[in-house]
Amino acid sequence: MITKDDIQEIHPKVIELVQPGKSILVKLSNGSNQRQHVRAIVDDGIVIYRVWSKTRQIWNYYVMNLWQFHFMYIEGRLKK
Repeated sequence: MITKDDIQEIHPKVIELVQPGKSILVKLSNGSNQRQHVRAIVDDGIVIYRVWSKTRQIWNYYVMNLWQFHFMYIEGRLKK
Protein backbone atom coordinates (compact mmCIF):
# COMPACT_ATOMS: atom_id res chain seq x y z
CA MET A 1 0.00 0.00 0.00
CA ILE A 2 1.27 3.48 -0.86
CA THR A 3 1.13 6.01 1.97
CA LYS A 4 0.86 9.79 1.69
CA ASP A 5 4.60 10.02 2.39
CA ASP A 6 5.28 7.70 -0.55
CA ILE A 7 3.14 9.87 -2.85
CA GLN A 8 5.38 12.82 -1.98
CA GLU A 9 8.41 10.83 -3.17
CA ILE A 10 6.84 10.06 -6.57
CA HIS A 11 7.93 12.59 -9.19
CA PRO A 12 5.35 15.41 -9.54
CA LYS A 13 5.30 14.97 -13.34
CA VAL A 14 4.15 11.36 -12.86
CA ILE A 15 1.28 12.54 -10.65
CA GLU A 16 0.38 15.06 -13.37
CA LEU A 17 0.55 12.50 -16.22
CA VAL A 18 -1.20 9.59 -14.53
CA GLN A 19 -4.68 11.00 -13.89
CA PRO A 20 -8.09 9.48 -14.68
CA GLY A 21 -9.25 10.49 -18.13
CA LYS A 22 -5.74 11.11 -19.49
CA SER A 23 -3.80 8.92 -21.87
CA ILE A 24 -0.07 8.40 -21.80
CA LEU A 25 2.36 6.96 -24.30
CA VAL A 26 4.59 4.24 -22.85
CA LYS A 27 7.66 2.86 -24.59
CA LEU A 28 7.67 -0.89 -24.01
CA SER A 29 10.76 -3.04 -23.49
CA ASN A 30 10.48 -4.44 -27.03
CA GLY A 31 10.85 -0.90 -28.44
CA SER A 32 7.23 -0.38 -29.48
CA ASN A 33 4.93 2.29 -28.07
CA GLN A 34 1.63 1.68 -26.30
CA ARG A 35 -1.11 4.25 -25.62
CA GLN A 36 -2.50 3.67 -22.12
CA HIS A 37 -5.78 5.32 -21.10
CA VAL A 38 -5.97 5.86 -17.32
CA ARG A 39 -9.42 4.98 -16.03
CA ALA A 40 -9.06 5.25 -12.24
CA ILE A 41 -6.67 5.42 -9.31
CA VAL A 42 -7.88 3.35 -6.38
CA ASP A 43 -6.58 2.14 -3.02
CA ASP A 44 -3.78 4.67 -2.59
CA GLY A 45 -1.88 4.35 -5.82
CA ILE A 46 -3.29 1.41 -7.75
CA VAL A 47 -3.81 2.56 -11.35
CA ILE A 48 -6.40 0.96 -13.63
CA TYR A 49 -5.80 1.61 -17.31
CA ARG A 50 -6.91 0.23 -20.64
CA VAL A 51 -5.23 -0.41 -23.98
CA TRP A 52 -7.00 -0.83 -27.33
CA SER A 53 -6.25 -4.11 -29.08
CA LYS A 54 -6.10 -3.44 -32.82
CA THR A 55 -6.21 -7.12 -33.73
CA ARG A 56 -9.12 -8.15 -31.48
CA GLN A 57 -10.92 -4.77 -31.59
CA ILE A 58 -11.53 -4.70 -27.83
CA TRP A 59 -10.25 -2.83 -24.78
CA ASN A 60 -7.86 -4.77 -22.51
CA TYR A 61 -7.83 -3.59 -18.89
CA TYR A 62 -4.74 -3.69 -16.66
CA VAL A 63 -3.80 -2.84 -13.07
CA MET A 64 -0.44 -1.32 -12.13
CA ASN A 65 1.07 0.32 -9.08
CA LEU A 66 1.80 4.06 -9.31
CA TRP A 67 5.43 3.31 -8.40
CA GLN A 68 5.82 1.38 -11.66
CA PHE A 69 4.83 4.51 -13.58
CA HIS A 70 7.37 6.46 -11.50
CA PHE A 71 10.17 4.08 -12.48
CA MET A 72 9.11 4.17 -16.14
CA TYR A 73 9.28 7.98 -15.98
CA ILE A 74 12.80 7.85 -14.51
CA GLU A 75 13.81 5.51 -17.37
CA GLY A 76 12.38 7.99 -19.90
CA ARG A 77 9.61 5.64 -21.05
CA LEU A 78 6.57 7.86 -20.26
CA LYS A 79 5.26 10.59 -22.55
CA LYS A 80 2.09 12.62 -22.71
